[in-house]
Amino acid sequence: MTLTDEYVEHTVDAISQCQNHPSILPNRVFVLGHSLGAVVAPIIAAMDASVAGCVIMAGPAEPIYRCLIRQLRYMQSLDGPEALYLSKQIGEAQVQADLADSDHLTLSTPAKQLPFGMGPSYWLDYRKFNPIGTASSMKKPILIMQGGRDYQVTVQDDYQQWHTALHGKHNVQFHLYEQLNHLFIAGKGPSTPLEYRVPGNIDEQVIIDLAKWAWDICQVVKRIEQVAGSHLEELYMLYESKTVVDIDTDEETVISLAPEKASLYVF
Repeated sequence: MTLTDEYVEHTVDAISQCQNHPSILPNRVFVLGHSLGAVVAPIIAAMDASVAGCVIMAGPAEPIYRCLIRQLRYMQSLDGPEALYLSKQIGEAQVQADLADSDHLTLSTPAKQLPFGMGPSYWLDYRKFNPIGTASSMKKPILIMQGGRDYQVTVQDDYQQWHTALHGKHNVQFHLYEQLNHLFIAGKGPSTPLEYRVPGNIDEQVIIDLAKWAWDICQVVKRIEQVAGSHLEELYMLYESKTVVDIDTDEETVISLAPEKASLYVF
């Protein structure tokens, strides 16, 4: 099995089913990826021009086996009962991660020598995914969301890399929620594995921000469709400065139909 097998084919099929549903407009479908799913989401959104936008929630900037090592070290720092045996786990995870990154990785490498016991085909395929690089080249809307208390995908090691690479792009919005963990559930103090045993819900503000972002995009797409006509096959951009680029129609009309802070890339 590969990462492509695990995520891409199923997601592409799900998008197709959504787009063919009689109650869903085919160019109003968004792709959202959380954690490992966020590694895959940008390339899926980039593959399909009809996808309206991409949402990254707790997106790793480094391979997930590097995130695992950081996670184990964090758990060790909590000085709980599990800290006694974590040193060995960290050492083993480091050796496995180094092999997954090395030129010595081949299809004949035993799975037991690799992260999570996944076979070499999984990690060779994983190398094809460059979520930040793919997102950087995208011109459709991207929403990046991160919990400040997340110790699995962290602000310092992951979110900051996304922010550095994509900050200032008109099609990208960032939301950092200081009190939320990896599951976007609110809490206080350092997050711990025990926290996941407590039932909870995704924070309301996350839902509000996500819904508003998608709604604003759909509204602008609808308005542009009203004036762009056959030009929808081209790629249009509305800057926050309200400057229209590469649109062969009445610019003033399109600008007047855009929301106050339109930040949209439409195909």
